[in-house]
Amino acid sequence: IKELPFLESSLHSLGLLNYQPIAEIMTKEVLTILEVDNLQKILNILTTTQHNGFPVVNESGQLRGLILRRTLCSLLTYKAYSVPTGVKSKDGSKIEVIPASTVAHDTLERTYPVFPDLNSIHLTDEEKEYWLDVRPYMDPAPYIVKEETTLSRCYNLFRTMGLRHLVVVNGEL
Repeated sequence: IKELPFLESSLHSLGLLNYQPIAEIMTKEVLTILEVDNLQKILNILTTTQHNGFPVVNESGQLRGLILRRTLCSLLTYKAYSVPTGVKSKDGSKIEVIPASTVAHDTLERTYPVFPDLNSIHLTDEEKEYWLDVRPYMDPAPYIVKEETTLSRCYNLFRTMGLRHLVVVNGEL
């Protein structure tokens, strides 16, 4: 009646595929975003993919959360950028940034259900050097499953929990 997608209660038609690991059908080229990442890189990811959610990782590649496309587009629209100081961190691995002011959740969700269009976002050459700190905006506890989890188990998670995104991780959590 409301034209919402409906998932059947089981995957009878898939037979033995029900017991295949989710790793066999998941996206192999996972695009991740760092907790504090370059705006140009983020804009490039958004323009070259159709993915709706992106795992957020720290410098060593550990999963820290999940951020949605609509949130990233909103942050770019509201220019919630962090400015680089030009000073490297104590270990020399990254450039320190001056944090941007935080955008309130209500502000990000105000335009629901129509979120900012990616085509309306244009970065100046100066802004391309800025950074975006996604830690205040990401979901720090996304649903995750191991890559050995069966297709039927993942399907049931989507059906019963109403999930839209599921992060699949290798055996190291």
